[in-house]
Amino acid sequence: MPDFEPSGLEPRIGGKQWRPHLTGYEPSLGGERRFDSNIWGRLIDLRWPSKEALIAGLTPALCELYAGVLIQVMPEGSAFNKHLEGGVVWSGHYTPEQRAAAAQSLGLIGARHGSELAASLVEPLVGRLVPYESDQVRVEAARALGLLGDERAEKPLIKAMTGGSWRLRMAAIQSLGQVGNLEALAFLLDLQDHGESLNESMAAMEALGALGGRLGGQHQSRIFDTLMRVFVRGDGLQRCAAARALGALGNLQALDPLLQAAIHARRELQCAAVHALGMLGDPQAVPPLISILTSSNYPLRQDTADALVRIGKVAVDPALAVLQHPDPGIRRSVIEVLGKLGARDAAGALIEQVDDRHVEIRQAAVNALGMIGDPVAVEALIGALEDHEPLVRKEAAMMLSGFGDERAVGPLCLALWDADMTVRWFAAYTLGTIGDPRAVQPLCQVLGDRSENVVNAAADALFRLGDVCVVSLVEHARTADREVRQVALAVLERIGTPLSLAALDELRDG
Repeated sequence: MPDFEPSGLEPRIGGKQWRPHLTGYEPSLGGERRFDSNIWGRLIDLRWPSKEALIAGLTPALCELYAGVLIQVMPEGSAFNKHLEGGVVWSGHYTPEQRAAAAQSLGLIGARHGSELAASLVEPLVGRLVPYESDQVRVEAARALGLLGDERAEKPLIKAMTGGSWRLRMAAIQSLGQVGNLEALAFLLDLQDHGESLNESMAAMEALGALGGRLGGQHQSRIFDTLMRVFVRGDGLQRCAAARALGALGNLQALDPLLQAAIHARRELQCAAVHALGMLGDPQAVPPLISILTSSNYPLRQDTADALVRIGKVAVDPALAVLQHPDPGIRRSVIEVLGKLGARDAAGALIEQVDDRHVEIRQAAVNALGMIGDPVAVEALIGALEDHEPLVRKEAAMMLSGFGDERAVGPLCLALWDADMTVRWFAAYTLGTIGDPRAVQPLCQVLGDRSENVVNAAADALFRLGDVCVVSLVEHARTADREVRQVALAVLERIGTPLSLAALDELRDG
């Protein structure tokens, strides 16, 4: 997770008020740190693209910390006051979009970090489904309740459908598939036949598939019969929705009908059927899917590749058998499948593809070798650092970060002077992950790079290397230009050890 500067402010869990907490120490969190304003800003940003990854990087204790404050944000009219040593820095009411983002974040936190925390979030989220709340908040609360997977949300979600907006109804339908029980089953079956629109009926079908996969038994059989009726007799879009729902249902009786549709149907239904076959996960689907992979257009080929990855490593040998296909687009799809499957048995064959004449094949092979992570690939990735295409060199520099292999240090140091900025950036980043002292001098030398991004990456790498960098940083701070000196001083301060801070004081006094 990226390094964030703490704000020095921390909320009491379970409390209603903020309190200044300048030491950043909270005993109830086991000594875990302070409230971080950078993370907080992203949790209440509805459009932040990497929120799920951000939350995945937080410890359970920190998730509990942020959840306690997010709950306070959601009610209409909730206010924010930030107190630091200089007094109130900012105050004001949260916007509907920020409160909707708080609901979104609570759903992601609960889904990621345990049933006990998730259970405590149901009631606050249900409280935001009330009719007087803004539609944006209600929609995100409905979606979040689906992520929590708690059956207590079933009745409130059904109730929210009455008089709700189209967006709210669609969100509630989807979530009922994730949390519902018998009441949701009856509701969705009726909605599938008598929905207000085609989109609503299709959403109900897909929710039924998810619900049936959870309920099993006779309820699953009832849903299967309903979905098969639509799959056989419905129109084009209805059949697509039924196919996706059959995949989510997980009933292998649907295997043959879905295979027939994947091979012979029109393109939209083909894609839906292929997706469903991947969800079913039956190895019998692998040979037909390989056949589709080698004879289809690009969009269907990508869906087929994703389906093979879902089915698992049973697809490795059949995929290897077509790795030499003359069509580079097909070879690339096969390479991507092997990489996502982590197929170590394929490492040797993929190394051969690193020398292919097509740049997209070389790039895909380098990426796949990095995903597989077999040390046998290191030499091939080092060789790819000299490829004449910057896309391949960038991919190689990036993928070497996952190996931590010292053999790559020298070539990566040379890559710090690559003509392409992204190659230099990834070379600096990867040298920081390897942590070899031989990289110190080259990294210090690129602190004067013309790209600010490369300078930042080199500074981060030097920070990771720690005290071993101090002598070189002091030398560059004394001899280089003013901008490099400022960066070197900042790195020394950030390292924060007695050795680096003593060097920093000496430079400032000098």
